[in-house]
Amino acid sequence: MAKQFYDIYGFYYKPFWQQSWFWQYSALAGVALLAAAFYFVRRYRKNNLPTAATLLPWDWAIKEFSLLAPEEYESKEAYKTFYFHLTLVLKSYFHKRYGWTLEDKTDDELLSYLKYKKFDQVVLQELAGVLHGAGSVKFANMDALPLQAKNDLDVARNIILKTAPTSEIVSKQS
Repeated sequence: MAKQFYDIYGFYYKPFWQQSWFWQYSALAGVALLAAAFYFVRRYRKNNLPTAATLLPWDWAIKEFSLLAPEEYESKEAYKTFYFHLTLVLKSYFHKRYGWTLEDKTDDELLSYLKYKKFDQVVLQELAGVLHGAGSVKFANMDALPLQAKNDLDVARNIILKTAPTSEIVSKQS
């Protein structure tokens, strides 16, 4: 007598995640989710307040300077951070305003570059004073006075105001 084979369910059953229709619908759902996410993120960014990319360079710099408060600093390290941020904002402003890549330059290289570009001498002298004070605090480990830090911030703000095309735009945010 011949033996009969019994049907074993596992040999014939293919789980749903191994079937082609599952992967096709999953890919379609994934693309739909990505498209919806892209749409909502774009809509959210469009309807919100202006970002740094949409602000004019002088408005951006004044906004960044308003975040600095030298009178609140007490330690030498805090003043170092303050001056690093101050000089970075100035370099970034020159990049945004004039298209000069200055963020990777030292303070002395910045001054040399501006002299090479025949930048306004009055502004250049004011900037040299700020950068000299910043360099002594950042690298020579000198103590910074709160009054000097506030003065340097005011001078940096005035440099932005002097180089902006119209002072009416910037004076609204001050």
